[in-house]
This record gives sequence, structure tokens and C-alpha cells, in this order.
Amino acid sequence: MHGRHLEALLVVESPAVQTLINRKSSSLPTLQALCRVGGLLVGWLATMAVEVAGALLLAFIHKINEAFSQASRVESSRVESSRQTQRKQPEAIANATLHQRDLLSYQPTS
Repeated sequence: MHGRHLEALLVVESPAVQTLINRKSSSLPTLQALCRVGGLLVGWLATMAVEVAGALLLAFIHKINEAFSQASRVESSRVESSRQTQRKQPEAIANATLHQRDLLSYQPTS
């Protein structure tokens, strides 16, 4: 067991392995920083996507609400117009009847 451990230490102590370890360890903080920046960027993009989706949903709901409100106003106007027509109808019939009587009783003078 000691022989293999010593052999492993010799391999680790070789200049090529040390250079590789030094490169990796010197680039490790850079890699960690890039991962942090990448994570922050992904988090920010996800937040923006959620905000945009929420804004679009809110705009869509507002448009639907506006359409229903307008339809309600049109229906209310139509109902009120119908009520007014129904109120005026007996009066219009009475006026037409009087007018017809006047026409029937009209005697041209010669």
C-alpha cells in the first residue's frame, strides 16, 4: 500500500501534473465567477420572462373586461331604447288614429 501511495505522490509531484493543477486552480475563481454571473443572468432573465408574461396577462384581462363593459353598456342602451319605444308606442298609435280620422273626414271643398 505504501508503494502505491508513494507512486501517486510522485505522479502528483511531476512538473506536468503540477502545471495542470496550477492552471486549473488559477482558472477556478474565474470559472466560479462566470458561473455566478451566468446564474444571475439566468435568474434575471427568468424574472423578466415572468414579469412580461404577467404584464401580457394583465393587458389581456383588461381588454376582456373592457369588451364586457362595452357590451354591457350597449345592452343597457338597447334595453332603455326599447323601453322608450314601448312608452311612446301607445301615444304614436293614438296620434296615427287621430290623423287617419282627420284624413277620412277630410272633404275637399270645390
